[in-house]
Parts: sequence; structure tokens; C-alpha cells
Amino acid sequence: MQKSLAYIENATGLKGSPAAFNEPLAHAGHYAVFPRVATKGNGHVIYGEILPNGERYLYDAQTGKTMSWEEMLKTYSGGAKTFLLKGN
Repeated sequence: MQKSLAYIENATGLKGSPAAFNEPLAHAGHYAVFPRVATKGNGHVIYGEILPNGERYLYDAQTGKTMSWEEMLKTYSGGAKTFLLKGN
């Protein structure tokens, strides 16, 4: 997960900070979401975005699908680590 986050930071020029994506008062912005399969750990990354109006989106570039937090948890039963991506 750290290598993937470092790659995202280098590619975008943004810095990832741990932040809860699914909390009601989560900050608007771009997120790197690392879902976990309970038996395998964090081996995948999903793009997340929270709009200023509070709408949330998750996009899995590998499958081309958007999903809600709840849908993501059905697929990745181990939860997720989330990082808010901000400029330096």
C-alpha cells in the first residue's frame, strides 16, 4: 500500500494523509482508497471523491465501475484505508 500511495503522490504532485472517507463530516476532495480482502490485505486501489455538496463517488479503474461505500464493502469485506490527497 505504501508503494502505491507513493506512486500516486509522485504522479499527481499531491500528498496523501489518512482521512475517513465514509464519515459524515469527511472533507471534500480526492481520495486514494485501499480496500482490504480480509484474508489478503490491501492489494488494490480505488479512486474516491467527495464533492463540496457531500456526494461521494468511488471508481475502480480496473473494472470501470463506480460504487458506493456499501457496495465496496460487499466486495472487499475487510474494510479500507483511505487517504485524502491534497496539494503541498
